[in-house]
Amino acid sequence: MPQETDTSPKAGLPDALSFSKTTSVNDDARPERVDQGAADDITGILLVILSVFLFAGVSATVKSVPVSLPIQIEIRSAIQLALSLVVVAAQGKFTEEGLFGRPEDRVWLLLRGLLYWVFLSAWWASVTRMPVGDATALVYCSPIVTSLAATLFLKEKLRNTFVPKTLLALSGAVLIVKPSWLSALLDVAATADNDGRGTGAAFAFVAAIAGGLLPILARASKNCNWLVVVQTSSTISALVLAPLAIALTEKAPMEAFSLLFQDENAIEYLLKIAAASALGFVALAANTKGYQLAEASKVCYFSYLEIPFSYVLQWIIFGEGLDTLGVFGATCILGSCAIALREVFDDAKAGEMA
Repeated sequence: MPQETDTSPKAGLPDALSFSKTTSVNDDARPERVDQGAADDITGILLVILSVFLFAGVSATVKSVPVSLPIQIEIRSAIQLALSLVVVAAQGKFTEEGLFGRPEDRVWLLLRGLLYWVFLSAWWASVTRMPVGDATALVYCSPIVTSLAATLFLKEKLRNTFVPKTLLALSGAVLIVKPSWLSALLDVAATADNDGRGTGAAFAFVAAIAGGLLPILARASKNCNWLVVVQTSSTISALVLAPLAIALTEKAPMEAFSLLFQDENAIEYLLKIAAASALGFVALAANTKGYQLAEASKVCYFSYLEIPFSYVLQWIIFGEGLDTLGVFGATCILGSCAIALREVFDDAKAGEMA
């Protein structure tokens, strides 16, 4: 006789953020369900790792493009929106969810689109106001936010390894990027220019919070087609948020676009933005699907792989290698990922023994 399990969500918590449901589970089928869950976790992790590599490639591609932040985001969002529509057309029909999801999912999709735009804007704003290393160290506090939010909203268990994983990941990030405060600690004679640092740090923390909450909304809308998620985010950015930002920051928006196209390097800049947009589209799709498949608290630490991989790209493209502290930092980050991956296989093994 099937065993009935009834766990009621907390009062007031939306169903979309509750993964505790009344289910009928056959004891004989339980190992198969656990195996499927482990397979989803592994697939999700691989997709997130792919997205991390692609996002690092995007950063390297757009690094040399001297285009204002709102205009660059507008162009990227418009291209990604066009790509999503091409994919929809190639399918020969719209998904059953329509272009912007089911009515019950639209609130979460809209929130995700808003948060993604905030994350992207705050990240680039922090980079322009403080050293890239300092900004990266602060932004990569986001997986900690993800784990805590997953425990609070998704009822995912906060594992005993949370503290060592977090310490390893943050220590690795600090060792690699070597923020100015660490340089000052190691060398009291070192000084740093503090102009704009406070504002840059504030933007970086905003990006960390927004980036940490994005996987939660992706998980909450896990039944949505990945294309719907990406398309909604691109539409909100291209048609609403980026144009609004341009109108608020540019005295003459049309003149700003005109100057971009009149630049002697305009073709090069536009090609780089287009390439970054295409890579970003694939990365966003892989990241969205990955977080829909795997538990957010497990997979979020793999985002730290972007830091060492970015330095690998810098070594290959710009000839800048890692120093001793950087090597130790990359090792710490990989150790954090190894702990998270071990949890996945331990869960699979426990399911086989159940």
